[in-house]
Amino acid sequence: MQKKKVAMILIVIFVFAISFTILNFKYDRFYRINGIDNENRELIKEYLTEEEQNYLVENSFPMDRFLRFLTYDDFHLHYLEYYEQIEAEGLYDNTADVISHTNTLVEKLTRDNASPDTMITRLLDDDFVDDYLNNADFKLENLEYYELILSVQGKIDEQQFATIQSIIDHLNVLDEYGTERSKLDQLARWVDYHYQVEDIDAYLKAKVDNAEISLLENPDSLTTIVDDAHTISTYVPANLELASDVDRLDFLTYMRQDAYHDYKEMVQAALASLPEHRLLLTQAYRSSQSIENEYAKGLTTNRGGSSEYQLGLLIDVQEYGQDESTFADSELSQWLQLNAHLYGFVLRYPEGKEEVTGHAYSATTYRYVGKEIAAQMYAENWTLEEYLNPPVDQSEAETTPTEGEQTNEQ
Repeated sequence: MQKKKVAMILIVIFVFAISFTILNFKYDRFYRINGIDNENRELIKEYLTEEEQNYLVENSFPMDRFLRFLTYDDFHLHYLEYYEQIEAEGLYDNTADVISHTNTLVEKLTRDNASPDTMITRLLDDDFVDDYLNNADFKLENLEYYELILSVQGKIDEQQFATIQSIIDHLNVLDEYGTERSKLDQLARWVDYHYQVEDIDAYLKAKVDNAEISLLENPDSLTTIVDDAHTISTYVPANLELASDVDRLDFLTYMRQDAYHDYKEMVQAALASLPEHRLLLTQAYRSSQSIENEYAKGLTTNRGGSSEYQLGLLIDVQEYGQDESTFADSELSQWLQLNAHLYGFVLRYPEGKEEVTGHAYSATTYRYVGKEIAAQMYAENWTLEEYLNPPVDQSEAETTPTEGEQTNEQ
C-alpha cells in the first residue's frame, strides 16, 4: 500500500512537471508588445540578447519604435531613446549612421563621466554633437562657456574652441577673476560688449604680461576713449563701410557706417559753402594688426588696441590738392571748426587743450560722436575727455559747501 502511494505521488509530480513545461513552452512573454507577430517575434529572438529581451518586456516598447533599428548588428535596445533623439534632429542620412554615431556618442559621454540622458539633449540643443565627436579642441567641461558665447554670437566656428580654451587658461592664471562663477560672469560682460572670442583672448594674453591694462566696456559707444591703459584689443566694428562716395587718399578706406553717413553730409555742406575747396579723407579706420605693424616699425607710439582709429570713428582730413601742413590756416579748416558739430564731428585734439587730451594739437583730426553730443561739446568748448568728466567751475567749487558744512544763507 505504501509503495502504491509513493508511486502515485511520483506520477502526479511527473505529470505536473510535464504540464508545466508544456505551458511554459507555449507561454509568449512578448504578448504585451504592441505590434508583435510571429515574424517580429523571431526577429526579436534572433537580434536581441537575453538581457535586451528582458528589457523589452519590462518596458513594453511597441514594435514601430525599434523595428527599423532591430536588424543592425550594432543596435542596442538600451540606447533606443538616444537613437530616436539623434534621428529626429536629421543629423545623418541613414539608419546605419544614426546607430553608429549614437553609439559613439554614448560611449564617449560615458568615458567622460557625463550622463547621456541630460547631455545628449544639451549637445543637440546647442548643435554641438559633431563638435563633441570630431573636434579635438571641444572639451565637455567647458560646455557652460560655449553656451554663454553661443547665446550672444549665435554660432561658434570650429577653430574658436581652441581660442576659448586659451581664454579659460588665461583666466585661470590671472588671480583677479576669482571663482569659476566670476570668470563666467566676466566673460559674459565682455561678450555682451560685442567683443569676439579672438579679441578677448588677445587681451588676456597681453594682460598676463601687463596687469595694468583693462578691456574697455562697450567699444561700440560713440564716446569711447582708447589709450595705452584702456584697450579694445583686436576689436573690429561690425558696421564698417567703404568710403566709396568721397575723395579719399586710399581707395580701401573704411569708416563706421553712422560716421560715414554724416561725413558725406558734411562734405557736401562744405563744398556748397566753399566751392573751390574739397575735403580729402586721408585716414580713417585702422585694424589692430596694421597699427601694431606700424608700432613695430617705429612709425607710431600706439599699440594695436590702443588707437581710436580702430573704432572707425576717428578721421584725418586735409584740403584736396594742398599740403597737410597748410590746412590749419585754411578756409576749409576754419569752416570745419565752426560747422563740424552740426554733422556729429568734433576736433579731437584742439589747440590749448593738450594737457587735457594728452595729445599735441592737430587741425586735421576729427572724431565722430554723434550730432547731439557734438552740439553739447561745441557749446561748452569741451574735448571728449571733458565731456566724459566735466571740469569743475572753480567759482562754484569755492562757494558750494562740502558735505557736512552749513550754509550762511539768511
